[in-house]
Amino acid sequence: MSTNSSKEMKTKVGRMFYGWWVAIAGALNMVVSSGPTFQAASTLFRAIEDEFGWSRALVAGVASFGRFGGALLGPLEGWLTDQFGTGKMVLIGFTLGGSGMIFYSQLQGPVQYYAAYFIISLGFSLGGFVPSMAAVNAWMPHRRATAMAIVIGGSSLGGLFVPAIVWGINTHGWRETTLVLGLLTLALGPPIAFVSGKRAPEQQDLINETYSPNKPKNRDVALAQHDFTAKQALRTRAFWSISITHTLTNLSVGAISSHIYFQLTDENGVNLTDASAATIIPIMAVSSFTFQILGGLTGDRFSKRSILPILILTQGVSMVVLA
Repeated sequence: MSTNSSKEMKTKVGRMFYGWWVAIAGALNMVVSSGPTFQAASTLFRAIEDEFGWSRALVAGVASFGRFGGALLGPLEGWLTDQFGTGKMVLIGFTLGGSGMIFYSQLQGPVQYYAAYFIISLGFSLGGFVPSMAAVNAWMPHRRATAMAIVIGGSSLGGLFVPAIVWGINTHGWRETTLVLGLLTLALGPPIAFVSGKRAPEQQDLINETYSPNKPKNRDVALAQHDFTAKQALRTRAFWSISITHTLTNLSVGAISSHIYFQLTDENGVNLTDASAATIIPIMAVSSFTFQILGGLTGDRFSKRSILPILILTQGVSMVVLA
């Protein structure tokens, strides 16, 4: 068998480049890992508040607790992904996350509530965003922004399942619903880990495979493959600019996800029924997914430095309007 045929077997499944399968697996990963803790978080918080009568601050505060823990462990997650690979991290993370959901379904008090949510957040943080993005980054020497947008878009698509989660809570109870979510997480972990955990060939091999020999190589692609050590990255202005921007833009999104269902269903808020409120979140999810994909496509064609300020300004104006 020729070398070219061997490479094609490594980088393609059927006629589709394997990097796109990695992006799709990453999107499914984000649907599962972001659904219960991000898109549907406030629906579960409402059910907890109704059953136990705890204060809003106690119930919703668990989201800040979980995200704070995830932020502290972020550098460790990146290091672990570099050491053990995406597949193992997804498998470990989904096992923890699924077990945490099952533990969550049995909670009886605030301490157990916070402990369960921490386990869930830890698991989905270890096996979710970081390893998925690392896999896409390794597999996609070109159209990387589009592939990353597909992965991040999975987080938005998790909102499409909010009506089903609300139906499960109203029909069978939140305990049964979270138990099923936990079991589904445990079942989906291995196949997602298998697809996204496949080791990528060397970057130069990928570039040769994915670019037509009749077209000139894009010099920017080769330059973009330079790998920094953690110490080198920490010394660059780009690293801190990206980190701070990402933190601030996600701060508002996280706050909305934790409180949107309360705002929609509270008597002193919009005062919608559970069923009506559950239809609003998928609309937001589809809108978010659409613009995430458009953002990825645009980012592959135009300067990201020019696009990013416009998008951040749009998000800021939207927050003012929402307030």
